[in-house]
Amino acid sequence: MSKSNSTDHKPPAAVDSAEELLIRIPSAIVHLIDKEQSIELAYGHFELILLRQNDAAVAVLARIGDQIQWPLTKDEAAVKLDDSHYFFTLNTKDGVLNYGLTIPSKGQEALIEEFDALLDKYGGFSEQRVAGAESVGWWKAAKEAAPEELERDEGRREKLGESSAAYWTTLAPNVEEYSGRVARMIAAGSGQVIRGILWCGDVTAERLKWGNDFLRRRLGKRENAQVSPQCFQRIARFLPFFFLFIY
Repeated sequence: MSKSNSTDHKPPAAVDSAEELLIRIPSAIVHLIDKEQSIELAYGHFELILLRQNDAAVAVLARIGDQIQWPLTKDEAAVKLDDSHYFFTLNTKDGVLNYGLTIPSKGQEALIEEFDALLDKYGGFSEQRVAGAESVGWWKAAKEAAPEELERDEGRREKLGESSAAYWTTLAPNVEEYSGRVARMIAAGSGQVIRGILWCGDVTAERLKWGNDFLRRRLGKRENAQVSPQCFQRIARFLPFFFLFIY
């Protein structure tokens, strides 16, 4: 009787999976960007996580706890608008999702510099400054807030959430135009050239006035705040996608 080949029937090698924390940013807020009313999706410690299998890096995730997460890739835009606001695009077969990250940046300069370097390494990072709105109080609310202040003062944290919603809703037309250009370039096979896409212009005075009115309505009559059916459809369509990479 012949001996069996020693390589026959070997069990498959075990896959060793691990998470590596790249950075943690406290008291961050993520909004789904919408022209009518940007919706807060998550609040807490924002993290970039490197997923490894058998010591090989396989993916980078952006997440806030178990509330929300999405993949970070070179073919998706990660755009810095100022030291407190970043927006990301996620292209799927159903369309483009735009979501905004708000960071309370007071005293966080070194952490933000580290964050920018990681976005540059793992994402389609670019910096596109928005000019002409620095004098608007709610526009710069996140710049004047520190994480420890928000943790101590729930009222201030809620006000920052409202200001952030106004910021992203006001900026939504510009973000959507920009992300549309990104999606077209990716569809044409022009990935990893996002740096070359020009920002679509500054926020108009009319849109800033609209943002002021929007914030006044949100703060004055919370119970009457309306979410458009289209925004609910976006949430229903894309939220399951955020958790495809959960292990």
